[in-house]
Amino acid sequence: MEFDLYILFGDHLLHFAVSPFVAQPLPACRLRLYDGLLKLNQQMQNEGDINLLASLPRRGCSYPLFAATLDALTGYTNLLAHDAARLAREPNFHTPLIPTPLIAD
Repeated sequence: MEFDLYILFGDHLLHFAVSPFVAQPLPACRLRLYDGLLKLNQQMQNEGDINLLASLPRRGCSYPLFAATLDALTGYTNLLAHDAARLAREPNFHTPLIPTPLIAD
């Protein structure tokens, strides 16, 4: 799988985004996917495509910290993207990597 990485230089922060991390989920899958991702991340920015985000303060940012942030985004993308995409398209899919409620039949 291939992903786009965006880096925005703000006044005080560097913003990183893997966008989209997951294309817009099917309506039948949306709530379970959001529930699971919120348990991992604790916040959700908007509906639609899901992005993987990180920010660093510009002041004091070093190459090792910049590289570690890129490595973390790459690692989480590689670890979670396939299962997150399946959760977005398959209502009964379950993965231990993204904790979601089980659907009662």
